[in-house]
Amino acid sequence: MVLLVPILSGQSESVTDLFVVLGKAILLIIVVVLLARKIVPWILDKVAKTRRQELFLLTVIAICFGTAALTNLADVSLALGAFLAGLVVSESHYSDHAISEILPLKTIFNAVFFVSVGMLLDLQFVLENPLLLLGVAAGVLLLKFILSSISLLTLGYPIRIAAASGIVLAQIGEFSFVLERAGRVAGLTPGGFGEMGSQTFIAVSVLLMLLTPLFLHFSPNIGNLLAKTPLKHIGKKQKETEEEEGHEDK
Repeated sequence: MVLLVPILSGQSESVTDLFVVLGKAILLIIVVVLLARKIVPWILDKVAKTRRQELFLLTVIAICFGTAALTNLADVSLALGAFLAGLVVSESHYSDHAISEILPLKTIFNAVFFVSVGMLLDLQFVLENPLLLLGVAAGVLLLKFILSSISLLTLGYPIRIAAASGIVLAQIGEFSFVLERAGRVAGLTPGGFGEMGSQTFIAVSVLLMLLTPLFLHFSPNIGNLLAKTPLKHIGKKQKETEEEEGHEDK
């Protein structure tokens, strides 16, 4: 999606530009697979054998920033590069070790992210358009709940688990901000409504983030409620799922 932003914005109009975008996407996938399967595990294995925690942490950070820099050289978002770097590190045998090392940094960056999102929010816009924001938030919540639940049902999960997980996944994800930022740089705005569309996107995102603890609290109840309806016959039965999980544990 990030690679398609220039085409959607009208900056690229020829068929050749479309093939260039597809070529970049394929090249990125190849590079990420090679890094995840061959290069990064070998590097982390060598560094881990030194038994120096600070060197391991610096190596993980260097991989993340290096991958982001490479994607930026390919005219792709830095944020997308950081996302791909996370995928690369997570595929190695030292992913748990890497997570434990960078957890303090994750907490700091999460705080910076939420503060920056809050600073983008126009409270005057929120006060002037409460019904619009509530309506859009309800639509996003319902749509994402349905799509997430259907995806899990397709994978064979029972309705209880699918519904409970679907409501938790109903908020707007962090990667949406990456797309919104890339679109804004290219002259695109949510829905094509300019600043109003951007503020609506930000306000709805903040609202759904604030409601996430409530979603987590009530998600089991929603799942159990739907499990008592005729929808319970969709997907695997709960008993079958529990038996499979118990078999895997053994």
